[in-house]
Amino acid sequence: MKRKESDWISLLTDYELDLLKKLILSDYKIKNLSKLTQHSYMFLKKELTEIRYKVKKDAKNSSDFKDYLDFLVKQDILIPTIAEVIYQKHKEIKGETINV
Repeated sequence: MKRKESDWISLLTDYELDLLKKLILSDYKIKNLSKLTQHSYMFLKKELTEIRYKVKKDAKNSSDFKDYLDFLVKQDILIPTIAEVIYQKHKEIKGETINV
């Protein structure tokens, strides 16, 4: 199953989406976003970095098996750390490099 480019949006929380909207309204400048939200520059930089990592991680790990593990985590059947270990072991068995 091929992923749509807009699937990454569904990975983000309402808070993260709101932060991205405010960043756009701030002319893509964290300094302006800091004034708008009353959060420090460093806090916002960290939040935006986490969003970027979340989106990149999803793009790198887009496989059916990974999707299934993510589904199990979302359903509270697996905890995220266990799912990651299972996925890493899966990649090792297949002889693929691990991009974490």
